[in-house]
Amino acid sequence: MRPNAETKGVEIVRLLRVLGNEDRLRILFYLSSSKAGELTVTDLAIRNGLKQSALSQHLTKMRDCGVIAMRRSGHHRFYRINDPGNLWKLLTALCGYLSVH
Repeated sequence: MRPNAETKGVEIVRLLRVLGNEDRLRILFYLSSSKAGELTVTDLAIRNGLKQSALSQHLTKMRDCGVIAMRRSGHHRFYRINDPGNLWKLLTALCGYLSVH
């Protein structure tokens, strides 16, 4: 079942709300530039200069939107960009949506 234009529009708005925050954009930058392709919460907190509680809220919003994914290893949580291709598709869809509306 293929989502209709209205559903895609809702997804785009949700994504833009998540990405419309400077701290979250920095998180994406740090994740995308990591050699390992993923970083721990501690690594992200140090790089972003955020307290872990604030960072955790940002990461939850980004995970809920499907922008990032998390895996656990022992006591550590590693975050990575969920699907860079999917993120690119959504941004491309945004361009198409804006050109029609």
